[in-house]
Amino acid sequence: MGTIPPPIATPAPHTSLRSARFRLFVLCTMVLATFLCVHTTVAQPDTRTYIYAPSPDWEPLDYFNFRDEHTGILADFVSQMELQTGLQIQRIQLNTWTEILDSLQTGGAHLSIGIHPTPARETYLNFTDPFLTIPMVILTRRSAPIRTKTELNNSTVAVVRNYASTEYLMQTLPDATWIPVEDELSAMIQTAYGQADAMMTDVLTAGYLIRRYGIQNLVLGPESDFEWKLAIGVVKSEPELFDVLSSYVDALPDDYDQMLLQSPMEITLSEAPGFWELHYKLVIGAFALIIVALAMFLGLNRRLNQLVKQQVGEIEQQNEKLREIAWLQSHELRGPLCRMSTILINMKDHEGCDGETREMLSHIEQSIHEIDTVIHTIVRKTDRLDLE
Repeated sequence: MGTIPPPIATPAPHTSLRSARFRLFVLCTMVLATFLCVHTTVAQPDTRTYIYAPSPDWEPLDYFNFRDEHTGILADFVSQMELQTGLQIQRIQLNTWTEILDSLQTGGAHLSIGIHPTPARETYLNFTDPFLTIPMVILTRRSAPIRTKTELNNSTVAVVRNYASTEYLMQTLPDATWIPVEDELSAMIQTAYGQADAMMTDVLTAGYLIRRYGIQNLVLGPESDFEWKLAIGVVKSEPELFDVLSSYVDALPDDYDQMLLQSPMEITLSEAPGFWELHYKLVIGAFALIIVALAMFLGLNRRLNQLVKQQVGEIEQQNEKLREIAWLQSHELRGPLCRMSTILINMKDHEGCDGETREMLSHIEQSIHEIDTVIHTIVRKTDRLDLE
């Protein structure tokens, strides 16, 4: 007889259920642990306020308008960045780019947005990747254009203090003469009016300033191989802030700078608007203001004439009263005085008048003469008043 194999053992129903429950417990534990781990490692919203000092006059990129409002392309970039990162950024207004760099080094500010990395700045700032690249141009005067870098090296160049472009020019043009200024508009004016032979700026700023201020005598000089590579610089004492901003810049689309860059440089230089096109509103406003001022002046002058006539009339009335008083004094008073004087003379000459009486009559006569002198003085002053 053959050997009968032993029967295959089948698990009991309660054993299979216990195993399924165990697997479900393990799975739930793993999900919970993962959730807790992720929850504890995700960065919580930053409630700190970070200090940012925008450039005060880098039009149209970064500047404060006449209401002291932060304005420009970088201002829009910062506002969008605040919304997407949840960062709280407080803007402070400093006067120059030099003051901004000083505040970053001394702790007065935490970050700079739209700053070109340099070896010197990397000693106190961490830089994100550049988010905006802008070509630079060299501008010279139309009446004395500079065509080559050799000519530029022997010329006078207006530069903005502590700009990275200034550092580049000083390294590449060792024989040039420098005129340091505080902003790019000042450098452009120095070049346009002949104090400097050339200046360097980016195409956005060049086109904007030329169109806004009507500077028509500038042309492109030698081609520049320098360009702004604008990044976000964060002080080294704020590594968490740098990580957030670096991640934000990394997430920007590749063509982000192309969306911001719209250079009107060639159109502006070849088709610069005339004075009337640029300033017609100002001229019309000034003309209207002059007309209003003239009307106000004529109205005020008429009113003053009326007041003068009124006062002259009042003075003439007063003078007439004075003349009446003088006439009364000279005629009504002097007549009785003359008669009194005549009577006194007759009394003194009378035979019956003794010495004591004559002395008393002499005193009365002297008093009459004094009154008559006063009357003469009043009459003379009244006559001078009539002459005037």
